[in-house]
Amino acid sequence: MTVPGDVTGFRLDAVHAFRVRTLRALGYKTRVVLGNKSDQRAEWATPYRVDVSITERHEGTLARRVKELRNVATVPPGAQVPVDCEPFYAELAGDVEIVLHLVPEALEHGAVDGLVTLPRERLFFHVGIQDHFVEYYREDGFSAGVLYQSGAFNYALFSKEKSTLIQAPKCWLSDELDTFVSVVNSSADPAWDVVADLRCELTDVHGRSIVRWIESIPPFSPRLVSLRDRVRGAGVQLGAAPFFACLHAASTNATLIPITIHRNDRTGAIGLEHSLPPIYYAAEARGPIRARAIEAFVGGFEAAR
Repeated sequence: MTVPGDVTGFRLDAVHAFRVRTLRALGYKTRVVLGNKSDQRAEWATPYRVDVSITERHEGTLARRVKELRNVATVPPGAQVPVDCEPFYAELAGDVEIVLHLVPEALEHGAVDGLVTLPRERLFFHVGIQDHFVEYYREDGFSAGVLYQSGAFNYALFSKEKSTLIQAPKCWLSDELDTFVSVVNSSADPAWDVVADLRCELTDVHGRSIVRWIESIPPFSPRLVSLRDRVRGAGVQLGAAPFFACLHAASTNATLIPITIHRNDRTGAIGLEHSLPPIYYAAEARGPIRARAIEAFVGGFEAAR
């Protein structure tokens, strides 16, 4: 695909980045496996230097980067490199978002004050060339993870669109089972201060609405939402047998990073999935069609409140 024109003044640390949340709240540590598939275009193949940043936002204040680390690893073209994230946030309280900046070394020589100008086609190549793997693990050897990618979300030089559509059709709930939705409201701009309004609806196996609510997601503050609590709050009685529910959610003011986490209370074991965008279900579900789907969901949501 050829995308004409150059992009001017793009943050070098946003050309390719992997954004992960920590999962202390469920008793897990965090590590990642970072890949480099830049060798798929020989003329653009480059090692990635891995830098790390952690940004927090406190109520009533703009976000601020509380920690920056440079050159924690190097990922050669065609390689995969594991990185344990535990040392990055050990002294910080609670769960945080960690951004692993995979900086293309070939672009560094042209950077001025951390900004680069490059052809749009090359930018899109580096932004979307591969997924990475986040793994949550315990000292007893149990671990679970998921592959996904996170572009330069909520950054006008990458995309003017700021919206999210979540489809999570596998929510299993019981006295022993819970399904959490992890949501991160992130941006390539550390000054991003938009609180995302995520309209959520759970339906049963017959497509009937169980509960609707709006989840407010502050920037750079990982949110973990128990769907079991939402269902019980709507008056559904749960027992030993799993109860099935489907989650639909949409935001019109931010692009979010959602992950579905299933957890067994007795064992503490978890399983993870990311919510696939509509394009995975239908090749035409992009652009105006996707926008109409979000508009229809939000319109129906507001009408039913």
